[in-house]
Amino acid sequence: MSFSGGINAESDWRYDVTLYANVPTLEVETQDGTKTTISRGDVISDLDLVYQSRLRAMKGKWSLTADLYYFDISNSDKVQLEPGVIRDKVSLQGFLGTPSIGYRVHGSATDDMSTHTDLYLGARYLWIDNDTWTTEEGPPPVATTTSVSFRNWDAIVGVRGRYFFNDRWYAPYFADIGSGESDSLGQAALGIAYRFRCFSMSGGWRYIRYNLGDSGGPVKELDASGPFVGVTLFFN
Repeated sequence: MSFSGGINAESDWRYDVTLYANVPTLEVETQDGTKTTISRGDVISDLDLVYQSRLRAMKGKWSLTADLYYFDISNSDKVQLEPGVIRDKVSLQGFLGTPSIGYRVHGSATDDMSTHTDLYLGARYLWIDNDTWTTEEGPPPVATTTSVSFRNWDAIVGVRGRYFFNDRWYAPYFADIGSGESDSLGQAALGIAYRFRCFSMSGGWRYIRYNLGDSGGPVKELDASGPFVGVTLFFN
């Protein structure tokens, strides 16, 4: 989650930068009804590269936020898909980007380390590339690469905020829904956080669901849920 601190004049800009790790279980349903689950353990063992961050700038009751999530997963275990056809390798790359603008409807306009609630509007961009390398036994053997790619833009509306138990412990949260090129999508997260003198740490659970309809090519529905941990630096 994003954290910032201090009480400033309403004309001052406030910033926070969050680096976090979210390792979900992935559930995919294709257009023909086939369902596949990629476990959290498989995601960790097959992960080649990941980048997750949240950048936020605030002034008075207004805020601008960009949530960026990139991953690259691959598996080179040989799997027999059908008689005479071997899957040599599969890779999955994805990016989830969410720019948004928010407005504080409850709480101090300048104190981000007290209980508050923001409403936000924005967009969510989803990009996924899936490559599969197979070999059909010969003679001679025939190698084939199959690529599936889709990209989606959706509009979203949501709520986020923090509920403070005391001056150090609090519960950050957010939730949003949307639609556009997807039939529907939704996201929610809830955590527990502790603020140190110059940074904050948090942990919790994040869930996101896509109903892609026909826009996702062979993919009809996509669910990702799992724990996250994060550390945030704040600047005033």
